[in-house]
Amino acid sequence: MADPPDAAGVDAQYEEDRAHGEQAWQEHETNLARFDQILRRIEKCVRPGRFLDVGCSIGTSLVAARERGWEVQGIELSRPVADWGRENFELDIRSTHLAEAGFEEGSFDAILMNHVLEHVADPAGVVETCHGLLRSGGVLYQSLPNHGSLKGRLFGSSWTYGVVPQHLSHFDKRSLRRMLRRLGFRVRATWTHSEAKDPHLIVSLMRRIGRMDKLAAWCGMPGQLDLDETAYVRFITDRRWAHFVSQRVWPARFCRWTGLGEDLHMMASKES
Repeated sequence: MADPPDAAGVDAQYEEDRAHGEQAWQEHETNLARFDQILRRIEKCVRPGRFLDVGCSIGTSLVAARERGWEVQGIELSRPVADWGRENFELDIRSTHLAEAGFEEGSFDAILMNHVLEHVADPAGVVETCHGLLRSGGVLYQSLPNHGSLKGRLFGSSWTYGVVPQHLSHFDKRSLRRMLRRLGFRVRATWTHSEAKDPHLIVSLMRRIGRMDKLAAWCGMPGQLDLDETAYVRFITDRRWAHFVSQRVWPARFCRWTGLGEDLHMMASKES
């Protein structure tokens, strides 16, 4: 990202952030099933052992892994969110950077980073730390926005899902695979995911064609370029055509089939 925010300021923001934890709790049951699928993929390469989630939020992935027989630990910079996971799920969640967490080298069988790598200032350094923490043959699982996706190519810097101030680095399949190989990993599997339901689709399109003024007028905010979230949600809920576009138009199956989905998943193992 050009002109990224100050790293210290980003850390301070994450340390006090509560919003993503509240959302994670609302989606806890749904995410349990999603993380269970991820763990099944991981277990095709490695048996349950020690599992670390870097950026674990309230610890939903850790709960899912623990139920499958893993010994679990997590990293979460937001102290309020980490406290919630510790208190309610009795999890070992550390509110510190990965390199400062005090884990032993070669002590984990699997490490998960779910939409985390794009948020860190030095993604290669974090991946290198993960490599050191994994035992030989251990698995690193990455999921993050795919800037080689159809949406990434169509909307470019107007893509509201992938391009936000908190995303400091951007990846596609080629660049992520190249980095993992350079740091001593063997890529085991790569795939993408796409959803037909996308409330951001209209915003991305209108930004791309330079007509945010038109969208503001549709939302009852003529002359304003910074959309009020409540007004926008009301717009895509109340207008039939807007609701249809947000729910049905995007060719998600085509994107998944062609590898052009907006979520990139890559699983790699540490080579001997």
